[in-house]
Amino acid sequence: MLVALFSALSPSFATWGNLANILQQVSITAIIAVGLTFVILCAEIDLSVASVANATGILLAFLTVQDASVNIANLPLPGALAVLLAMAGCLALGAVTAFGVTRIGIPLSS
Repeated sequence: MLVALFSALSPSFATWGNLANILQQVSITAIIAVGLTFVILCAEIDLSVASVANATGILLAFLTVQDASVNIANLPLPGALAVLLAMAGCLALGAVTAFGVTRIGIPLSS
């Protein structure tokens, strides 16, 4: 109903370019939602996913080259290397979370 409403209100809404833009904007959320679906199917709630995703984004912003107008101290690395290091940081944070759940016994359910 919302697609029909917005298409009627704006002729530029129902275009392939806008659909591609919407899919690109929700892709990160969709990837996280697919992963959390498996956690929820196991009757668990993992509240650490958003924290790990935010920390990974902050690490990636720290590792990439910023525009001169951005007044942030960072470590400018090439894009591919920055992404690989951010993914390694994400893996490390996930390993710490997994260790806490499996070995220490920290509950994920709220």
